Amino acid sequence: MKLLVALLFCSSLLAQEHSGVIRGVARDSSGAPIDEARMNLVGPTRARSTTGPDGGYEFRDLAPGAYRLSAYSRRGHNQRALALGPDQELTADVTVALNAEVVGRVVDDNEEPMVDVLVTLVGREYRHGTIRHTFRSAATTDDLGEFRLERARPGVRYAVRAHVKPDNLDAVSDAPTDPDARRPAFRPTYYPSSSDLAGAERLTFRGGEVREGVEIRMERAPSYCISGVTQAAGATGSAMFQLVPRWPVSGLHAAGGMYIATPQRKTGADGRFRVCGLATGEYRISVFSPSEGNYTQYGFVDVAVVDRDLTEVTAVAFPGYELPGEVAWVGSAPAESIEDELRISLAATSRGNYGNELRARNAKSRIPGDFLLPSVWLSEYELRGLSPPKGTYVSDIQYGGRSVLHSALDFGSAPDGARLRILLAQDPGYATFTVLDKDGEPVPDGYVYLIPDGVFAPGDVAARMHELRGDQHGVYSSDEQPPGVYQVVAMPGRVLPEPESIDRLNAARPTAPEVEILPGETVELKLEAR
Repeated sequence: MKLLVALLFCSSLLAQEHSGVIRGVARDSSGAPIDEARMNLVGPTRARSTTGPDGGYEFRDLAPGAYRLSAYSRRGHNQRALALGPDQELTADVTVALNAEVVGRVVDDNEEPMVDVLVTLVGREYRHGTIRHTFRSAATTDDLGEFRLERARPGVRYAVRAHVKPDNLDAVSDAPTDPDARRPAFRPTYYPSSSDLAGAERLTFRGGEVREGVEIRMERAPSYCISGVTQAAGATGSAMFQLVPRWPVSGLHAAGGMYIATPQRKTGADGRFRVCGLATGEYRISVFSPSEGNYTQYGFVDVAVVDRDLTEVTAVAFPGYELPGEVAWVGSAPAESIEDELRISLAATSRGNYGNELRARNAKSRIPGDFLLPSVWLSEYELRGLSPPKGTYVSDIQYGGRSVLHSALDFGSAPDGARLRILLAQDPGYATFTVLDKDGEPVPDGYVYLIPDGVFAPGDVAARMHELRGDQHGVYSSDEQPPGVYQVVAMPGRVLPEPESIDRLNAARPTAPEVEILPGETVELKLEAR
């Protein structure tokens, strides 16, 4: 009987601890409710839901604490940071800033519609300190040469690119050896009619805008071939390969990630390939082949077609190499041992994944401890999702003795046997800011950015800024921060590592205050909204 009473008492306490409610309405920037928006709640309790026709949603049985609420729809998304108290019923509406759409058509130099052409939205961003161009959205032209691109974020400058899809290019082409006897190719073209990205007309959109009349004119050009041989495991033989333009790139970007599907072709039994119908430009040939072990072999070669065919190109696939590593402490270790493990995951920055390489690029490590990534290809990566234990932070990441904390990990650039070192520190500081408007009232749902002292170059700012999201009370709290001096900038909208966003952030810095974050202490400051 006593046991039953105890169990009922514990169940009652658990129910009290999980009795919070968050509900609200998802609307677009015009105020209209959004039906079938996906709502995602992350915090002490995790939950998902979908809005109804009135835009309403509700999460029940929530534990108190800090939450991040995300709303996703076909036309845009947004997030809110929320603080939920015990037994609280919180109303939290979400306004989704609508993306723009681009409507147009693609024609040839005779003004005839170009059918089944790939049209992409190309954005710019800082990645590891430098500018790169990535795909953000894609569409295919219909029988009238018309297209519709979605997901153009307002306020961002984009280029629009048309490119003949490579689906019909043979692995071993029988095109004539004489270039003059071949069918012409079409150059990849940026709106309105430039074959070079530098000549593209950049477009900027308002939220919810539908930009019409974007016409791209593609011109015929000489058709060239690239021929050569693939090698894997030290021998020439049949292999799978892909041929794609070098720029822009698929992969991860500031607002998520996008991958343009590219057909995989198989060489002849002798490993030879001959791809024709190509215009001038830079290309990457990637080759991959199954190995006797668990992982695929991979390699690539970059080539440039200028004014003639390329012959005797060799693309070699290499097996993955072991990447040993360790997780270590900077300074003294904690007095008590840490039971948590650190998950290590390498993400390719500018390509998709082949075979089962994802499994080979993930590992767990004790803290401190050693780990091994068993099969990593020669390529460029970044570490994503490192979650050190509470009360600690990542002080540095080193590969071959060089810091890659804010740069790409170019695997193979260090001597053989070079280790990946993840250095943790246990002397963090913290910061809490309150953002006030001109009347002294708290400003909720904005952003605060911490920028380390002395960091001014746009690419460095993009790599090293730290974002704080305000809750419904206008309070902006950091997680564990490395001690040091920071400039503190309050912004009404989110800053992504894109030139337009970084320019707005830097423009706000001349009057922004500085704070010093000390080990084990929390700095508090009131900021004026901009």
